[in-house]
Amino acid sequence: MLSLFIILIKIISYDSSVLNLKLLFNANRSQASLQLLSALLFISYSLNSHAQADTYEYKKPYNIQWETDITSYSPTQSIDSFTDDWDEPLENGDFAYIQGRSDIRYATDQSPLSYALNYRYDYLLSFNPATAQVYWDYKNNKLPSKNRRYPLTLTADYSERLGFGIANQFELPKQWQITPQLNIWQGLHGLTGTLKGDLTTKTAYDEQRKLVDTVSVATIDLSYQYDKPALKEDRIGWQPNKPNGIGYSLDLHINGKLRYDTTLMVDAYDILGKMYWHDMPMTDYNFNYSAIGRPPYTLEGQLSKKDLSQNLPWHVQTAIEKRFTPAWSLGLHSEFNDVTNLHQVALTHHTQFKHTPLAITGLLEPQTKAIGLQIKHKDFGISYLADDLNMNDAKRVALNFFVRHDW
Repeated sequence: MLSLFIILIKIISYDSSVLNLKLLFNANRSQASLQLLSALLFISYSLNSHAQADTYEYKKPYNIQWETDITSYSPTQSIDSFTDDWDEPLENGDFAYIQGRSDIRYATDQSPLSYALNYRYDYLLSFNPATAQVYWDYKNNKLPSKNRRYPLTLTADYSERLGFGIANQFELPKQWQITPQLNIWQGLHGLTGTLKGDLTTKTAYDEQRKLVDTVSVATIDLSYQYDKPALKEDRIGWQPNKPNGIGYSLDLHINGKLRYDTTLMVDAYDILGKMYWHDMPMTDYNFNYSAIGRPPYTLEGQLSKKDLSQNLPWHVQTAIEKRFTPAWSLGLHSEFNDVTNLHQVALTHHTQFKHTPLAITGLLEPQTKAIGLQIKHKDFGISYLADDLNMNDAKRVALNFFVRHDW
């Protein structure tokens, strides 16, 4: 989303040349990363983290596995429109997110330890409906309602990092396994910030006037920290060095068998996670506007550096499945993060491919009206879930793949 702070300055100021700023939460680097992840959505989605219907026996003691998982949801606009021009009709919603991970893991049957090279990407945005309405009106050249108060809130968290993980698998009674994994991270990019404010429109105005003429009073407070300025602060001489970030997080994987041919799987990523940034650049702005003021607006703030302890966004996936016959099972798959939780009904057909178990699963996510298909083999898995076959119109997309080699 474009920086509401900057948009409102443009709306209710006189084209000031002091701060001709652009996006806060759709800055060039964030936008490029989002586009990269969107492209990856066309080629990858894995069952490995969503289904635990079969247990396979491996005769070869060593294995390496590459898995990529990407999930995204934007109920207000399609993902394409949300990251671009907001030209679609405004729908209810107060968040948007993209979370991705990719890892290459080495394990051996001779040891409970496994080792992974990990990449994680998290971009979470939350806002209230009034903020979305003001932004949508601006992008579509619509005049807001008369004599209306718009309370404004927006929060963004962005983290991109590369790291190493070591996991230890513990065998528990009754065919249960629990595998904690400790990850050490090197920060690639990071941003965290909040916007709070209030905007009130005039009781009457000429329908032919500009958007600026509809605003009576506005106050906005913006504070955010970043590895690279997102509001073109360099135009006023602010060119800080990129901060160094290191961190840690804990993953937890649990799977086992319940009664009545029922299995349970829990994959929790980046719980208890932190990134520590040294001398991370910081921007604080306070903006006040009054239609009858002279001058009509004031802009105050500072640019500084400050150490930051950033909480990493967490992500949990679960699956519970009941095997009714040797060929069919029914399950509930769920996804949880800081801004929402989503649930999928999963119907799986179990068959054979070259004498090796193969699971084919149909998915239905009632909350988003998304449907999907999963195919899982011992050595590979691929799946795709979306609410629209046209990627440009999709609000909900999740895809994932894995490939495995034993020797």
